[in-house]
Amino acid sequence: MAFDAVKLSAKIEKEFCVDNKRKYYRFRFAKQYGGIATADVAGCNLRCSYCWSQNKAWYPETNGDYFSPKEVAGKLTKLMVENKTGKCRISGGEPTICRNHLIEVIKNLPSECLFVLETNGILLGYDPSYIKELSKFSNLHIRLSIKASDFDMFEQITGAKKEFLSNQISAVKSIDEAGISYNLAVMHDLYSEKKYYDFLEKLEKIIPSVHSKIENEQLILFNFLKSRVEKRSLIEYLKESGRIQ
Repeated sequence: MAFDAVKLSAKIEKEFCVDNKRKYYRFRFAKQYGGIATADVAGCNLRCSYCWSQNKAWYPETNGDYFSPKEVAGKLTKLMVENKTGKCRISGGEPTICRNHLIEVIKNLPSECLFVLETNGILLGYDPSYIKELSKFSNLHIRLSIKASDFDMFEQITGAKKEFLSNQISAVKSIDEAGISYNLAVMHDLYSEKKYYDFLEKLEKIIPSVHSKIENEQLILFNFLKSRVEKRSLIEYLKESGRIQ
């Protein structure tokens, strides 16, 4: 049965945001974005069938240790200095859960670094004041992962109620209007060409400038993901897209 992504967010925050500390299961330097300091956070408000970090991100009760915003910012800054990069991010789970923690992390980072917020945008679309607060940071770039081209597919992929796709679209519109730097990661491999371009056309009617923001995210179908994709009845989408035979 599909779940309420906002209620799950609140549950995670209540149980795993303690004294503005949040659980992280790894700090690392990654090759994405040409090299970026990365903090992998535990806890997510979606259950995407193709998620590479699901075992860590979905179970904050069994993974990670608590870190304050200042500690997270310190570890990211150290990784940036060691690897001679000016970019950092929070990845793994959903960073927008525990809002005050995230805001304080960004505040404690060097103002000259670029902070990439990788998010599904559910909470940003649910509460527009969140985007207004984030818009104060000039060193912020948002990478929002669009999960599906239609409501039924969204529910199949994420396990969340289909109406939360509207939250994602609302978030994109508000981010665009706020003038925040952003791009949209769209899992192209889950769509036929027609569905993919039909979806982009619908988005462009809502957000005229969105086409230049699209990043075609490639699906890496690891062996451990295949059974989960099958259970969600997504195989037909993959066949239609030509991803599998």
